[in-house]
Amino acid sequence: MTRYFVRSGCDGDWMVWDRTKHGPATLHGKQLSRLSRNAADAALARLGRRTNEPLAILRETWQISFEGNVVECRDELDAKRVARDLIKRGHKVSAHAMDGDTPVYSIERHEIWTWLME
Repeated sequence: MTRYFVRSGCDGDWMVWDRTKHGPATLHGKQLSRLSRNAADAALARLGRRTNEPLAILRETWQISFEGNVVECRDELDAKRVARDLIKRGHKVSAHAMDGDTPVYSIERHEIWTWLME
């Protein structure tokens, strides 16, 4: 049995449950509750490959999408920098972690500010 899993929370939202703690899991000091399904799946993926490496060293690549355009980024830190710049210019952006050509998880427009503050 795995330690973490995604389950529905109150009010139609989602959470990542920690069987060891018997409560919501935490990631980077934040409780993983009241999330969208995509955000919960993304958090679960991060917990599944948790390491002591900083975000910039993780092997995934990132894409920032806005108004039909895609910007390829080296890593999550680069993606956050690009997203902040585009938001300042008035664009609505979404972010996608990629493993080759396959999206690992997505940060949708309504979740961008939460992601940027991690």
